[in-house]
Amino acid sequence: MSKDKRSSKRPQPKHKKSKKSQHDKRKRLQHPNPKRKRTTNAKVPLTGAMQTAISVLQAVMDRRIAFRLAIIVAGMLLADDRRTASAWFATAGVQHDWDRFYDCLTRVGRISGKMATAVLGLVVRKFAPGLGDRIVLAIDDSPTSRYGKQVEGAGVHHNPTPGPADGKWLYGHNWVALAWLATHPLWGVIALPLRSMLYVREVDVPKLAEKYDWEFRTKHQLGVALLAWFMQSIRALGIQAKVWLVADGAYAADVFLKPLLELGVVVISRLRKDACLFDLPPQGSHGNRIYGKNKMSLAKRAGHREGWSTISYHCRGASVTDLQVGQRRDSGGDCPL
Repeated sequence: MSKDKRSSKRPQPKHKKSKKSQHDKRKRLQHPNPKRKRTTNAKVPLTGAMQTAISVLQAVMDRRIAFRLAIIVAGMLLADDRRTASAWFATAGVQHDWDRFYDCLTRVGRISGKMATAVLGLVVRKFAPGLGDRIVLAIDDSPTSRYGKQVEGAGVHHNPTPGPADGKWLYGHNWVALAWLATHPLWGVIALPLRSMLYVREVDVPKLAEKYDWEFRTKHQLGVALLAWFMQSIRALGIQAKVWLVADGAYAADVFLKPLLELGVVVISRLRKDACLFDLPPQGSHGNRIYGKNKMSLAKRAGHREGWSTISYHCRGASVTDLQVGQRRDSGGDCPL
């Protein structure tokens, strides 16, 4: 039998609209149950440095619900099997007021910006003595697979790591994430996530705009917003170190690079071989000229036999030999890269 040929077009989710819930929470709150047990502490409470860190996050929350955050985090750390919110609550020993803990998670999502600023303060306090003169960050977009008829903000996205049984597309959320790159003496580079922003495709925005007044923003715009938040936050903390950003070729675009240059961020990225690059204009040249006359050819640079040199460096405890671009002038009048 012949196999069905898969279409290369992006599939679209087909969901049926569900009816509105018949249960009104406000009516239940008007008639509280006197036998309802209230959770005030986790079954295994947090201690030490973890408790100190969570207390910093609780400071930006309403004090009437802030105590629940420590209980939730304790359940997150000890939960086994399926790591869902219900598993966290069960492990933490949440009693009859489990719905209040869902409300706490909702509140955390609404003040995610303040929470991320508090997390950044903890990271800076930890690594400030060894910062030196440079901070290295990384940015990328990462989809998370979801399942369900009514998942707000979810859409069909490219699957970055398709396995043998996975398809080219996946349904779920897509997050533009910013991470701090720290170096561990044994494990090498470790990415510490700082903040993520949800990317919603333009065709899916009208569904959210009806309820939340959601506006469409590209991944580049979300990335610029994350870097602007980071630069403003570290400058407010008194950190004057330079910031380097590592990104893949998808972010090597003028709509992303130009705003970061104004913020003083150095971007390290991959360029396509057909990228249009020019050298700098001569020093002291008049007018508004920002490009030089000589054009760089990345394809010629990559194909030139003498355009590469080898370097040796340590990567995760092992010695690695790799290639780097040399400084020879390409044939055809191109300037060195």
